Amino acid sequence: MGFTLRPVSGTQFVGRDKQVLELVATLKNPSSQKGFAIIGSKNLGKTSLVKQAIHKLTPEKEIVKIYFSLDCLTDNSQHNFIRKLSKTILESYKQILGLTINIDELYQAPLGILDTLLRGMNLDGELLDSVKLLLTFEREKEVDMNSLFKSLFDLPDQLAKETDTSCLLFFDEFGDILKLKNGFDSEDILKILKESHAGYENTLLNITLSNLVIAQKLIIDDSSLFSDVFFVMSVKPFDLETGQKLVEKNLGMKLSDEVYQKIHLVTQGVPFYLQFLGRKLNCVGDLNLDKFNLVFDEFLEEECTIIFREKLNRLSNKERMILVCMVKHDLNTPSAISKELNYSQTNVRRFLSILEEKEIIVNEERGKFEIEDNIFKQWLKQQVQ
Repeated sequence: MGFTLRPVSGTQFVGRDKQVLELVATLKNPSSQKGFAIIGSKNLGKTSLVKQAIHKLTPEKEIVKIYFSLDCLTDNSQHNFIRKLSKTILESYKQILGLTINIDELYQAPLGILDTLLRGMNLDGELLDSVKLLLTFEREKEVDMNSLFKSLFDLPDQLAKETDTSCLLFFDEFGDILKLKNGFDSEDILKILKESHAGYENTLLNITLSNLVIAQKLIIDDSSLFSDVFFVMSVKPFDLETGQKLVEKNLGMKLSDEVYQKIHLVTQGVPFYLQFLGRKLNCVGDLNLDKFNLVFDEFLEEECTIIFREKLNRLSNKERMILVCMVKHDLNTPSAISKELNYSQTNVRRFLSILEEKEIIVNEERGKFEIEDNIFKQWLKQQVQ
């Protein structure tokens, strides 16, 4: 086993045992009426948690597990989303349906051949129409997007009923649905999903969310669209014991408490950074505090510059100005930032809200804002010194 920056499952998965047990017990229970909304900041291991639950559910052959990451879409057009998701759903049911042809070939097949292939699947008439629509919509000059999205979101449960299975549908980074472009209003897409979900009989919908502002808007508030649809599970950074277990397991050696406490202090227990720093520490050998400090300074200067430079450049001049002010002068309130910059407090609040929506800062308590990613904060501090 070694350090990795990819989501993990199986023997590579460390910690969160109670959450895995809760997920598995609920999701394999035939009487369960709700799936999970797994909420937490980026890099905390939400995807690994989902994949570990799926891994544990592997023996449950009557449960079809469909995992779809919106974060992995390189093209965020609505057409691409529909094509990719419908393909993922069909791929998940391919073996049960007895399909031997590559799913991609169905999208390209001439209509006559496609009709023959679909008839051979012996699907229910309504389901057959939905599958055909999803396979051929890009060939049409005009398409009813409402019907298209309804067919897409109905598909998992229709297939589950057709094949007498249960379905677990996982949307990773669910909030990115709001970023889909070129067509339907994103709010309408979510309403269609809610409508489809209300009719699910054999399917449990599960999601992950990193953007806490969107989570509040879509899931947590009593008036939100998906209020009371999910069990909400919060994912936090690793505690000191779990983080040390991960690092020592991957390094293959015991660390002094002094060294790991420093590692935990700078990473705040965020699994992604424990893994990233761990890869560099692998090359050090015997590790003491001085060696770690050298490795960490190099990490900030080299790897973090690659990670964060573009992130910083994507911000507006005003957003960067406020961030730099927060770091340079250790400020976290609109009034203090406004005074230091000699800039209107109303505008400061507006840009702080934008930075919160962009998941750069968090409103820890009323009127106090903190940079969410501690490693990014330390890198930025190094840049402005």
